Amino acid sequence: MAKEPRIREKIQKEIDDNIGSTPPTYKDRVKFPYTVACLLETLRCHPFLPLSFPHKTTKDTRVGGVFIPKDTGILYNIYGGNHDPNIWDDPGEFRPERFIDPSGGKLRAAMSALFERIPSMLWNWRWLTTALVFGLTYLVGRFYQKVSKYPKGPFPLPLVGNLLGNFI
Repeated sequence: MAKEPRIREKIQKEIDDNIGSTPPTYKDRVKFPYTVACLLETLRCHPFLPLSFPHKTTKDTRVGGVFIPKDTGILYNIYGGNHDPNIWDDPGEFRPERFIDPSGGKLRAAMSALFERIPSMLWNWRWLTTALVFGLTYLVGRFYQKVSKYPKGPFPLPLVGNLLGNFI
């Protein structure tokens, strides 16, 4: 959000439109699709781990025409999958809108389902995402709301010389 003030402004508008200055509650989590999309986009760009935890195949299978025998160890390249141009449009660009359905403004079920595999790595994924949404809405709602009440002023002028030394 430091690099993209427009994203912070959209989150701030979502907070102002839905809860105002009151702290978020558990029931409010569905009112913040753009905030959740920002968190999902952050996890896509910067995953917790570059590789998944080790898994084993339970039976002989084929993936992309390659035979994989039973009990083969597998590591999924999370970072590579999240930055694959065959899956994501402009994978190097931070764009939370890719998780939002343009017709309804809600989260795209198919896109957010990509992150539903994380529970196999993190034992309480829903609690974690809810905590992240609450934390982000609280910080943006409290910190930026106070700053945005003041009108934009002129840029500060640099101090020239030792101004205080002339008066002491």
